[in-house]
Amino acid sequence: MVFSAPCADRTPDVLALYALYDAFNARAVEQILARLAPDVVWTDWLGGGQLHGHAALADHWHGQFLALDPQAAVRGIAIEDDGRLTVSVHLVVRARDGTILGDGAVTHRYRMGDGKVFSMVAVGG
Repeated sequence: MVFSAPCADRTPDVLALYALYDAFNARAVEQILARLAPDVVWTDWLGGGQLHGHAALADHWHGQFLALDPQAAVRGIAIEDDGRLTVSVHLVVRARDGTILGDGAVTHRYRMGDGKVFSMVAVGG
């Protein structure tokens, strides 16, 4: 898999992912949810397991953003042979007092269509 930053293939799904990470970094939960299918399945890296649907993710992010200050920088996006998109991310997580709790690379794999996320699996980090 080859990552490019920014991704040279500017499909609606790739553009939606860039917008998704921008909304995440801005703490714009409603903008994030607008990019997700209503029945989205999402890896819960804080609690383990998976989250299902907009309500669960809205609760998750509102709580997360009260407790932590994560910043995710896209380093590259690869379009897999099966159509999934794999995103290389530099993630820095700070406590509310600014203490760095984590700083490193993570990988997110998305299943998408028509600019909407159907699922996200965290495969590294």
